[in-house]
Amino acid sequence: MVWRFLSGLEFDEYMNNANNMVVYDVNTIAHCDESIIPLPYKQHL
Repeated sequence: MVWRFLSGLEFDEYMNNANNMVVYDVNTIAHCDESIIPLPYKQHL
């Protein structure tokens, strides 16, 4: 399962460029923004 954190303003050209993507452990993101902790996981939204 993969989560994507986006602003909603990304253009297709930006999203299609793999150099604009970075993989982080979800714990790293949770340390930066604890509001993601209660969000669903292991299910398709």
